[in-house]
Amino acid sequence: MEPNEKNQVNYLFFSFLFLFLIALTFSHFLRMGPLLWGVPLYFLLYALGQAFLEVFCIMLIGCALHRWMPQWTFKLYIGLSFGLLLAHFTNYTMVRLIDTTLSYLIKFLFGYSLDHARVAFLALNLNRFMLGLIIGTILCVPLLGIGFYWLTHKVSIKRPLALSQKQIMGIVIFLSLSLLALDIMAKPYLNNSLYNKYSKTLPLGSTFIAPTLRRMPLPATVRHARNEDQIQTRLSESSFSADRKPNIYIFVIETLRRDFINSAIAPNMQKFADQNISPPTAYSNANATLLSWFAIFHSNFPYQWTEVRDQWRYGSTPLQIMKKLGYRIRVYGSADLTYFNMDQIIFGKERQLADSIIDFSHLHIEPCDRDRLAMNALTEDASREESGTLFIVFLDSTHSEYSSPKDFSHPFMPMSDSIDYLAISRFSNDLELLKNRYRNSIHWVDHLIGRFFSSLEEKNRYDDAMIVLTGDHGEEFFEEGALFHGTHLNEWQTKIPLFYKFSGPLPGAAAQRSSHLDIFPSILHVLTGQSRWDQYFDGQSLFLKDRWPYLLCVQNNNFDTPYEFCLMDGPNKLSARFLTPPRIHAIPSIELLCLETKNGREMEPGEETVNKHFPNAMQPILSDSAPQ
Repeated sequence: MEPNEKNQVNYLFFSFLFLFLIALTFSHFLRMGPLLWGVPLYFLLYALGQAFLEVFCIMLIGCALHRWMPQWTFKLYIGLSFGLLLAHFTNYTMVRLIDTTLSYLIKFLFGYSLDHARVAFLALNLNRFMLGLIIGTILCVPLLGIGFYWLTHKVSIKRPLALSQKQIMGIVIFLSLSLLALDIMAKPYLNNSLYNKYSKTLPLGSTFIAPTLRRMPLPATVRHARNEDQIQTRLSESSFSADRKPNIYIFVIETLRRDFINSAIAPNMQKFADQNISPPTAYSNANATLLSWFAIFHSNFPYQWTEVRDQWRYGSTPLQIMKKLGYRIRVYGSADLTYFNMDQIIFGKERQLADSIIDFSHLHIEPCDRDRLAMNALTEDASREESGTLFIVFLDSTHSEYSSPKDFSHPFMPMSDSIDYLAISRFSNDLELLKNRYRNSIHWVDHLIGRFFSSLEEKNRYDDAMIVLTGDHGEEFFEEGALFHGTHLNEWQTKIPLFYKFSGPLPGAAAQRSSHLDIFPSILHVLTGQSRWDQYFDGQSLFLKDRWPYLLCVQNNNFDTPYEFCLMDGPNKLSARFLTPPRIHAIPSIELLCLETKNGREMEPGEETVNKHFPNAMQPILSDSAPQ
């Protein structure tokens, strides 16, 4: 058949596709404020144009398949077009819940391997209803699409509409050129902050033309991760000693937000903070587990984690130094240690740095019950180890669906039975019920921690112990438009409890600002008296007088190298991006996003403003400023 020969179009089916996209678009924009003028109006018009463009592209391909291919291919295509609607709805839900797109979820689940997809999916801790709903929808939607097309075709042929492929192609070209013209007109008025906010609401996820980047040149390129062979040579040539080797306990608690640690929710942790070192400004170095664990146990800036993941074999340098000091390392995991292969990145390819790993993550029980088993095992082992043991504990109750035993006293009621991902929003009445569920999970973990501290005191082992208690990252409850974590470098997702208890004489006054990078340098400073560890890692001791005055936190980027980051010095915060990810070491410049000071927020600040508030802030990150 000729391209200009007219073909009957099932206009009812394609009208439904268009109306579905429009409904999602308007739902996005109604949540985001007035639509009558300026940038919101531009993106709304752009979204309408993209909805038309997408539907006519689907129509064009469908007409070609219907004419020139076997019928089964056309039916399969129709089913897949309904699957595309499911993808749009999933994307809409992702943006509404966590302010990020479907591509983020796909990379999270399938960016590495099928085995990791299983581990990552389990890490979401979805309730059974949501899991069944997801699987059932994926299976049924294509069949529903084919059935819906058949029904609407029966109706549409009674009042037929015919279009040729040339006509449809002409409409596609006209819509594309119109959107391009709209891009050109709007470009002078857009900045990257507004673009990132609104582009997620577009059916195709982006415009044809993006805003120009605001770049700031750097005196050198970003430093690569240290060379592991050189580290191994230094370690083999160095000797380390400690006058005493107290038992050390490091608790890494999933998703623990600082402002939820108080005498009502977590009385034991709050008491521990009050009696020991609790820097008032404490942040994680990332807003996701894998990067935070890397920062804690490698004590290196977490943008290096992909290089270490791909090139290193022997695990964490701080843990290797602890082994050279004569420490045994015992690990207790309720959270899955194989998540993103973190067990190998921390403890070595053969997990050789750990003398024992007791892993409860494989048990098909609630996270709260896994935490109970982990803490019971820790309590039993701690009662036998006299000294010279580093205990590392990963707890998981406070992650995702927020778990606590049904027979445990729940002081924060009412609470939600589970998370309704389709209904929950910043305006939902269930949001406070969800927060209560989170508070009760923290209360449960606090109970386990308090019970363990009591067991140490009963054995007269508490006073001599060194203890670090922290969360891997925070949690957002729509304070800045997202639920959960891993999406925004804001206070809610990055401010964490970071409490230190040391034993014996301290080498000085503790700093008022701290991050995960400081944990092992501080422990090693107290144990060995050695204050600087620059040749081994980036972290610095809490007791070092001339500390780097900034904290660095990176944005989760799933399996890829993190490239968005923020620098903080207390009242000021600079948000920026390394360029050309994943090769962030290639170009000596960064993209400036936002500068927040006590006087306000400046989008895309200039180089002079940045240098005024953050003088020499990038030096430890650059290639000529630290030993390799």
